[in-house]
Amino acid sequence: MTKVSPNVEIRDAAHIGSKMLSEFNIETWARHDFYSALKEYKVMSQQNGAFSKLDFESQRYVNKVISDMESSGIGLPLEKRDQVVKLNKEISTLSTLALDNINHDDSYFEISELDLVNFGNKTINELDKVSGKEGYRKFLLKSPTASSVLRLCENEEVK
Repeated sequence: MTKVSPNVEIRDAAHIGSKMLSEFNIETWARHDFYSALKEYKVMSQQNGAFSKLDFESQRYVNKVISDMESSGIGLPLEKRDQVVKLNKEISTLSTLALDNINHDDSYFEISELDLVNFGNKTINELDKVSGKEGYRKFLLKSPTASSVLRLCENEEVK
């Protein structure tokens, strides 16, 4: 919703939810107790034959979670692991900030309605008219609108 909703309130709410989910995931994948319990479950269930009784998707899920956690640095010493978590949080914060800046940017360019032929009248009418320029619309450089141009516009210069 952060990139597709035309409603700024919905995009903002989705943006906040996405940020919260990202922070939760970083913390969850850094939990050594969860990793240890999952590894222990796998070893014990392989020894008693329970793991082989799981369906393919469940086995794959357990293996994938363990692999992802190991790729995320869960096996590193505590000091290094804390450093990885800190860097991941910083990356998440910067990514969120960049997306927030994009979502609140009001930059636009003027585009001829002739270049919007494939968009349909409803979409064209949702774009603001450029005052003083007949047949031109304001095209915002935000995700919901920009992705439509890349997909539907036939004029390569406009793309």
